[in-house]
Amino acid sequence: DGRGLAWSPDGRRLAVASEDDSAHVWDVESGRKLGRLSHGKTVVGVAWGAGVIVSASRDGTARLWDPESLREIRSLAHPNPLLAVAVTADGKQIATSDESEVVHIWSASSGREVTRRSNYGRADALAWSPDGQRLACGYGSVIRIWEVPSLKPRPDATLTHQYPVTTLDWSRDGQYLASGSNDRTARVWDAETGYELARLPHDDNLGGVSWDPDGRLLATGGLDQRVRVWDAGTVEGRRLAPGGTLEAVAASADGRLIVSASGDRSGRTVRVWDVESGRELLHVKQRERVDAVALSFDTQLLAAGTRDGHVLVMD
Repeated sequence: DGRGLAWSPDGRRLAVASEDDSAHVWDVESGRKLGRLSHGKTVVGVAWGAGVIVSASRDGTARLWDPESLREIRSLAHPNPLLAVAVTADGKQIATSDESEVVHIWSASSGREVTRRSNYGRADALAWSPDGQRLACGYGSVIRIWEVPSLKPRPDATLTHQYPVTTLDWSRDGQYLASGSNDRTARVWDAETGYELARLPHDDNLGGVSWDPDGRLLATGGLDQRVRVWDAGTVEGRRLAPGGTLEAVAASADGRLIVSASGDRSGRTVRVWDVESGRELLHVKQRERVDAVALSFDTQLLAAGTRDGHVLVMD
């Protein structure tokens, strides 16, 4: 997802960004740490595509790692600290953004910068379409979708929130783009035309959006202490109540489960929800803030990354 946690395609391993200027790779079943992906400063995101792990850091580099040996393949140098990273599902293309307000597109095989796009501001959110043909970028309150590698706008329209965009996610068929913003809304866009199809209100800023695999349901979560699950066909929502400030949200691959992490003065809680009934299936208390959550593809394992650098894996 280009943030703090990234599953391997087979769901057996997990890459986790840490505050010790590195990312760590874990074998999920055994809980054994397989290796460390080292940087010189804080790692701001990790992404896992076919045959490659990519880590991005405030040290101005994105580094590519062999997922088997965990040896560094190459380093992609930037003039300034990085903000975000994303990799296509096939592992062939990498997108990065840095504080020089440039979005870079790289070839994973050669390490060559294929193209770049500048003069649109700081890009804090990046998301590849499932086919790797388009890249969505959140520039402040504006979302632009670029064709790759030409970086022509597609559609020729500006997708606009009132306040900065914090999160982006494509539907699995590439027809729709969901966005979340500090304007207290999630929005659904037609990725071909740029038309806003739905505006989904929250009572506070948005922290996460996540489509289920068939594009029927969209989960949204924000600082209003609610995870909402929306039926994309009717734009009807179901509210789940995590309690406290929502810190992370993710959907299972089959669309049946939602996992949320929230916190208040009494502590932090990770919860698993049944989407159909809205029933809470599991909750686990944590002392430290949970910054990222992810479910394995088969939904058998749940990972939660905490602020103190630990990863909780639950069966």
